[in-house]
Amino acid sequence: MPLKNKATSITLCTLLLLSMVLSTLFVPSTLAEPEGKTKLYFKDILDVDNLEYDSTNQFPLLTEIPPTKENASSYPPIFIKGLSFREGLTLIDNETLYAWLATWVTSLFDDFEGLEGFEEFEELFKQMELIFPNPLRIVEAYENTDNESIQLNGNVEYDLYFKTKISSQINNNDKVKLSIYTYSETAIVPTEIANETIALNPGLFQNSMQQSITLTNISQTVNPGQLLLFSIEMIPGNKTLTSIIDQEYPLLKNISNMGLKIIRNLANNSEITAIEDAFAIIDEITMLLEEGELGVNFSKEDVSEFLESIISFSFLYDSSDYPSSVTVPFKAEGETDENSNTYYLHSNNNMDKTRPTASSQQTLNLADAEGTWMGEEFSRNKIISDASAIIYISHKDAQRWSSPMEVKASLLYGNETISTDSVTLDATGFFSSSTKPYRFTFENLGSGVELDYGKEIGFSLSLENTSNVNSLLRSVNAFYDSNDYASMLSFSISETDHISVSGSSSPSDGKIIVGDIVTYDLEINSDLEDSISVGILDSSFESAEKEFWDVSISPPSFSINSDGTQTVTVTLSSLGTSLVAYEEDPLQITLEIIGNTGYDTIQLTAEVSDDAVIYDTIIKKPSDRKIVHGTNETFSFVIKNNNTGLWKNSFIFSANVDKNFSVIVDPLTFDNLEVKNETTVNVTVIIPEDTEIDEATLTLAVISKRSDEEYEVQVNMTIIGANIFETTFDYFDDIAESLGLKDVLGSYAAVFLVAIIFIAVFFILILVAFILTTKYVDVICLDRIKEIDPGNTATYEISLKNIRNKTNSYQIYSDLAAKSSPWNISISPDTVTIPPKQQRTIMVTVETTDEINPGDWKEFHVIVETQGKSKKEQIPLFCSLTNGSTSLSIKDVFHWPKSFSKDEKVSTSFRLKNKGSVQARHIAVKLFINNKEKNKVEELIIPAGGHADITLPWIAEKGKNDLRILIL
Repeated sequence: MPLKNKATSITLCTLLLLSMVLSTLFVPSTLAEPEGKTKLYFKDILDVDNLEYDSTNQFPLLTEIPPTKENASSYPPIFIKGLSFREGLTLIDNETLYAWLATWVTSLFDDFEGLEGFEEFEELFKQMELIFPNPLRIVEAYENTDNESIQLNGNVEYDLYFKTKISSQINNNDKVKLSIYTYSETAIVPTEIANETIALNPGLFQNSMQQSITLTNISQTVNPGQLLLFSIEMIPGNKTLTSIIDQEYPLLKNISNMGLKIIRNLANNSEITAIEDAFAIIDEITMLLEEGELGVNFSKEDVSEFLESIISFSFLYDSSDYPSSVTVPFKAEGETDENSNTYYLHSNNNMDKTRPTASSQQTLNLADAEGTWMGEEFSRNKIISDASAIIYISHKDAQRWSSPMEVKASLLYGNETISTDSVTLDATGFFSSSTKPYRFTFENLGSGVELDYGKEIGFSLSLENTSNVNSLLRSVNAFYDSNDYASMLSFSISETDHISVSGSSSPSDGKIIVGDIVTYDLEINSDLEDSISVGILDSSFESAEKEFWDVSISPPSFSINSDGTQTVTVTLSSLGTSLVAYEEDPLQITLEIIGNTGYDTIQLTAEVSDDAVIYDTIIKKPSDRKIVHGTNETFSFVIKNNNTGLWKNSFIFSANVDKNFSVIVDPLTFDNLEVKNETTVNVTVIIPEDTEIDEATLTLAVISKRSDEEYEVQVNMTIIGANIFETTFDYFDDIAESLGLKDVLGSYAAVFLVAIIFIAVFFILILVAFILTTKYVDVICLDRIKEIDPGNTATYEISLKNIRNKTNSYQIYSDLAAKSSPWNISISPDTVTIPPKQQRTIMVTVETTDEINPGDWKEFHVIVETQGKSKKEQIPLFCSLTNGSTSLSIKDVFHWPKSFSKDEKVSTSFRLKNKGSVQARHIAVKLFINNKEKNKVEELIIPAGGHADITLPWIAEKGKNDLRILIL
């Protein structure tokens, strides 16, 4: 039932103040991780600023890094952190208090029975309770960020610490429930795979306790992206103290009011801030419990549960003394952030990223020597930041009169010390020692320190004040290189900004058709002199993508000056040859620009996309036409898909005539027309018989289903009247009427008249054909093609046969003139009389003249004309000349006078003879004296076997006259 007055609230505050003083001390323990397993440490879930969450941002992540905090975290939080004569009363901080109170209020939502609007979600809230905060339960996660599944086979081991209070020590009925779940972002609720509930049985006055719990035989597959959830839920037992809340005792109420009044007056009149802070917390809780403050009525049961949670036990974790953990039977993936580095210290003074697995640790006595470990060499300049080290130190210090021992850690690069940090070791008992991890934080790195390439990262550890160490009262050792004591150096490295890259692509959006290329022009800048290589990050270009893409880089490497710029061209070529390429995912590759002084990346993208397709349709239209009214005319249009990128197209066809003539389109659609293929659309236009329209325009519209683009073509039509047949019929109908045939035959008169005329014309045509096809002689020549040499004669033997029944005389001649140059033809005899059914032979002779050229030919006809008849018969003959040749020579050269003086006229005579088989034409003769042309004669014609007598005068020169005659 809801609180109706402040009585319960006052009683609660009194008991709360009493419970806040029940804090005790803690017992430390060592940290260990079994081989082949991974130990995960719980983090303070109320310290939200320092938590890392899973990829769903719902659950805080467990960590492999052991805690090094001095002050332990507790859940539920302990309101009074400490009470001592030296430091006084130490209270919980407000942020932690408010964070935990928020979880308590949120946990009440699944109890809102009857609240309007929540009824349908009540069952869902119960199933999802693990996702919501709870004041008595913490849930932390391990996320499988690897690409492979994790096999969880074996035991899960918990090593937990608890703070016990008087009520728990007396009643001994508190419990803790441990549960393991799997969860993924796609799941609605987590899936439980194991749980166990155990009782906590602390001894009387045992203020803290360690509890080891094992959940055995766990078998579960954790897929990539899934979470393992580890839940620790505190179950307080029924406490006698809280039962007071369920009753309203007047005496207790009066005592509580009086006690609170006295203590409050004491706090107001004193300067003890701790008491004032305690009452401030009580006021906050009292205000929270006021009915209606949060819009929620708190019942006595709610208050009782609240009080149970703060006076019972608490879970202790996230400190070097209380490293509560869970050990899982698999090796964790390790670091996934490539910029975060963890180097483990090993023997032989080296350190690397390999986590040690040895069962026995290496020991460094810091009183005797300083320890130094060196890591890998940097291949290029780096910026180091966020460096810290966790070192396991075992020490004893019972020498209270000396200054505390101080251990110094140094971050090295080569021989240079970059940063240092120190920790002061606490005093211990005379017979006891302390072994726990210490954190060294190198804070003076600021936002980062640049390290030049070519040196090794290093770490050193030393004891600052070594006096009186290694005695009975003092000792200090560093433990490392084992599974239990994995001392480590952690730091973040990042790239410098000495190298930068920018670029542009063509096309700008990276979308192309199949078989095309995307070209990137990259501008690479460096503010230092360097040697740079450009390559593809292997993980960004998978083998399956290489089947569809080719990447070329030019140049792949180069040298660059300080403040220099280099242009690099990268082409992404599509290797696809079909439409399958459009179904592939876009190519996204990362280029690495690697130098000695810096590093940069740029992402390049390319996609075979239909967005890059250029849609084009070619329509081949028919020519304009004349159409007779009363007829239907079909126009055939050829549609061609001219798209780029092998992209098919689908079409919708429609047509109309501007004069509202009816049209029929066939087909109306066509789907998936291949590129460069064609289809035909037929449009039939129906012309009414009684139309008076003489012109119209047919428009065909083609709409692409893929691009919604519309194309139109037009064809002009001329509408004409009746055709020639109709006109002719009307003409004959008029003649038949004028002849009076219509009176006898009626409407058949024109048909009858046309039939009579057709019959008459038919007989006339037969007669003409008979006359034209009548023959009087057969002309026969079995060898009609002759080839002769120049100067020879071709003779053709022709037979004439009289095929008629009476004697006929024939005149024979040729269509080639008898003396036609350069061919001469003669026929013997040229007239002949042949009796019926008899034949005679005539000879046709063809001769060549000197004017003929080698290779000339001639076709001519021998014509036979029957005397008294106009009908002639003819036969073609063919004669060609072989390729003859000319052969010129000079004979009988004679000079006059035979002796002569300078400038005297001399005549040279000679005979130029043609011994060839054809006429020599266009002959030129030149005379040279002492290689100088003195005279010439041109355009000579010398027949075959003929000659020309030539005399050339010339003027003598002084001295010797060397004469040369040139024939061209």
